[in-house]
Amino acid sequence: MKKGIAFYLAVCMIFSCVSALAAAPITDYSLKEKWDLQMQGSGFKGTVTFTAEGDTAFGMEDGLWQMLKMLLPGMQVNIESMPRSNNRDTEVFFLRGDETVGSVKMLTDGVQNVIRSDILGEDEYYYQYSEQFDLLRFMAGDTDKWPDLKNALLRIVTADDAWKEQAAPLFSVYTSRLALWMQEYMDVKSESTENGYQTRMHCLIPAEDVKVQIKRTLSLLYQDEEMLSLLRQVLSRQEQDTYLNRSNQDIFFIMLDLLPMEGDVVIERVYDEKGSALLDSVTLPFASVSPVESVSMKVSYEDGVKVSAFACVYRDGRSAQLSLRETEDGTLTGQVRMDLAEEEGEDAQVRAFTFNYAWDAGEETYDLDLDKCEHLSDLSVLIKPTEEDTTGIRETTLSVRMSMTSKSSRRAATYITVDAALTDQETGSVLGMILACNTASPWTPDTIAALDADVTVLDGMQDEEMLELSQTLTMNVEGWFGNLLMSHLPLNQEE
Repeated sequence: MKKGIAFYLAVCMIFSCVSALAAAPITDYSLKEKWDLQMQGSGFKGTVTFTAEGDTAFGMEDGLWQMLKMLLPGMQVNIESMPRSNNRDTEVFFLRGDETVGSVKMLTDGVQNVIRSDILGEDEYYYQYSEQFDLLRFMAGDTDKWPDLKNALLRIVTADDAWKEQAAPLFSVYTSRLALWMQEYMDVKSESTENGYQTRMHCLIPAEDVKVQIKRTLSLLYQDEEMLSLLRQVLSRQEQDTYLNRSNQDIFFIMLDLLPMEGDVVIERVYDEKGSALLDSVTLPFASVSPVESVSMKVSYEDGVKVSAFACVYRDGRSAQLSLRETEDGTLTGQVRMDLAEEEGEDAQVRAFTFNYAWDAGEETYDLDLDKCEHLSDLSVLIKPTEEDTTGIRETTLSVRMSMTSKSSRRAATYITVDAALTDQETGSVLGMILACNTASPWTPDTIAALDADVTVLDGMQDEEMLELSQTLTMNVEGWFGNLLMSHLPLNQEE
């Protein structure tokens, strides 16, 4: 659990840095455009370093914070990556001082991936898997369970733009049918207001009718070979065998019939006389076997400001709410409140805080004397506990400064530096990370086609073999992490 918290903190900072990489314009081409073009045929080199300062931070247990202080300041991550046509060769090195303590090499050709790492074991085996292989599920060791439907939907939502463009006309058939079906339940009224009139659309759909419509949609899907073929491009082998297998249709229908479900789907939309949206809301009931009773989402517009609200009600009486206000300048403010599940021997807890997100995209500048193009951007997030909070959340800020620079020549390397800091405002403790990367002259990458080593193909493994391998690799990774911690102890004691 402690390792997980440390990992998630690092991931949050990395994701913030990645989101900060979206900068923009200058002369006849912007630095962002130049970076994108160079990344298609040039090499990439990057270095990540960390800092951890302060006695206590973020309400962590002292042991976890001391472990981060011991591990991160001396750690450096070097990344090198080179594309060639559809192939890419990427290597990641973990360094402690001048010593390499771990490495990962990954090759891809756009269809297959090959990975090798001494972190996975002393013998550096090559493991190959397709783009559709569910690697996270494999590492979790859940090969004997049905694949999570949420992960399958996530793969579809996060597919690349080329796939989405191909899928759009096929999906429109289903969305059009859904819209026509919803019209059967829709009640439309016009209401007078001080400023004119409003059109209110109210839709109430019984849960049992929803189940019937799901069956109709599944029947249509299993006869749509073009759509099935497209979905196979993004779903894992296990997801395809489970959700795209026509022989499972009757099983899903039986499951739907047996699924106890009460309540109604409620949809409400309000438009002004110009057709501008004033309100969009939907409430979804869940099956009685689910710990969630209902979920509601609402988007309204107040004086040009978009206001979103999300609420989840649990069957045990708990609830969770999120509210969000989005202004035209990109600033987001909001509040979160959630009842946490009671743990044995402990009182019920409430997590509640406000947050503020601000993004300054900055402007691109050019210094003629230095022949230097530069773009500076800033991101900031503030989290502040409210009086309701009983979990001990600290007032915390995340600040990210991104600098993108290059000379004016199209052939000149482009440099990006991202400086991120997570600060506990109550104690002054800081968890920091600096990413420095640049495009580089190309080199000859290794390719899967030229690989002459023995390779273990994960896609074709039986579940029992996969589970055994997953458990072995997981133990190897945990052993590597434990050895890494132990190796840091003498160095920190000397310091």
